Order: sequence, then structure tokens, then C-alpha cells
Amino acid sequence: METSGYTTAGGIGVEREAREVDEAALEEIVTSLGHRRGGAFSSGMDYPGRYSRWAFGYVDPCLELVAKGRVISATALNERGRGVEPPGAPSQEAPGHPGARPTAGPEGV
Repeated sequence: METSGYTTAGGIGVEREAREVDEAALEEIVTSLGHRRGGAFSSGMDYPGRYSRWAFGYVDPCLELVAKGRVISATALNERGRGVEPPGAPSQEAPGHPGARPTAGPEGV
């Protein structure tokens, strides 16, 4: 198992844990996505020295991020999510204008 971590500029601690798991574990995640929030991602590309196959998945995330046009919202889905809400505040600034909020564009968003 490989563990790493860092702290964001906003003081949020992030931990990452990578480990090999049985393929059945990923199948269990994929199956549960029919009735639980989450995601599963994989790459079947394999080329020696350049690409390797990988897969990861998760269920019951702590935070929901929704983007529509240039508007991003964050909603805590459980107690852990309340500890990091709102993580998207800096990303909601108008591009090239730190501290400014974006205005509605031609599409009305």
C-alpha cells in the first residue's frame, strides 16, 4: 500500500492511499452504483514502458460537486463533507480576476 498526502493552500488536509485490490472489489463498487452515489473509472490501455492498466472506484462520497456552465456548487452529503464545504470557492472566481465572481454569460448561466 502506498500512502501520500498534502495540505491545500486553504488548509484542507488531503490523504491518498493506493493499493492493489481484487477485481471482485471493483465489481462490487460497480454493482452498488445502481443505488448509491459514486463512480468507477478504468483504462484498458496497456503498452510496456508507457501505459499500464488501472482502475479505481468509490461509493458514498462526502461531497457533491455540480457544474453548470461556469457555475460550480458544492453540497456536503455527510458529516465528513461538512468539514470541507465549500471547497470550490476559489474556483468560482472569475478567470483572470482573483476575488471577482463570474457574471452571467450569453447562455444566461
